[in-house]
Amino acid sequence: MIWPHGTLYKYTIEARSRRIKWLAYRLALRRIIMCADAVHFTTEHEVAGFQAHFGFLPHYFLQPNGFRIGAFAHLPPKGGLIARFPELAGKRLVLFFGRITRKKGLDLLVEAFRSIAEEFKDTQLVVAGPVDDKGLYKELRARIREWGLETRVTFTGLLTAEQRFTPLVDADVFVLPSFSENFGMAVIEAMLCGLPVIVSTEVGVAEGSQKHDAGLVIPPTAAATAAALRQMLTDPELRARCIAAGLAYARDSFSHLKIGERLVKHYERIGAAR
Repeated sequence: MIWPHGTLYKYTIEARSRRIKWLAYRLALRRIIMCADAVHFTTEHEVAGFQAHFGFLPHYFLQPNGFRIGAFAHLPPKGGLIARFPELAGKRLVLFFGRITRKKGLDLLVEAFRSIAEEFKDTQLVVAGPVDDKGLYKELRARIREWGLETRVTFTGLLTAEQRFTPLVDADVFVLPSFSENFGMAVIEAMLCGLPVIVSTEVGVAEGSQKHDAGLVIPPTAAATAAALRQMLTDPELRARCIAAGLAYARDSFSHLKIGERLVKHYERIGAAR
């Protein structure tokens, strides 16, 4: 059984050394994939991404990641993040929640926020997550200084397990304009915390989000991200609809108990066929 977790995406492979990855693929990876009893993909987007890059489809089954829905029934009270970062008080918070790495599209979000910052003076961009790409982090900080946004963007750094819900509870809008995301765990977590979401078409759960009217789905560009932010920040009825639909979609589709039962059936079926 192979569960790639997005590692077989073209973007992920090409972000590293092409020569080494291509050699590894020719010598070992294709053989391993073809010999597997099944590959576990989590979204249709991941299936399509694999086929587009490798030119074939292995034996596979489709099952999303699961979430402990009950863990979101007892969220911390609002104000935890604001207590740590007083500059957030009284602001509407636009949240990026994830690793600072190029594939997440954070550079697009920073540029989009720049274009709306003057129009929406009561907003603050919050970047919550660890720095995986120091080069990108330095680039972003330099742009933020150049654009005069140092007081409008807050970097929280790595959050502990106890702190991880605080940005989601205090935020007003969640944004993930990623260039490549096989699933999008943070998107579902945001929905379960009652946040309206904006995600790019390259996020695995974007198709389901759009189908269930659970958020705005956009191409991964700064202009589209800015337009979606304007729409979400100025339309309270849209936000309310996205919050309600997102909660229903996340709870109905991603319970770890239901998904666990389905995984057992997949494994039993595959095992019986050997």
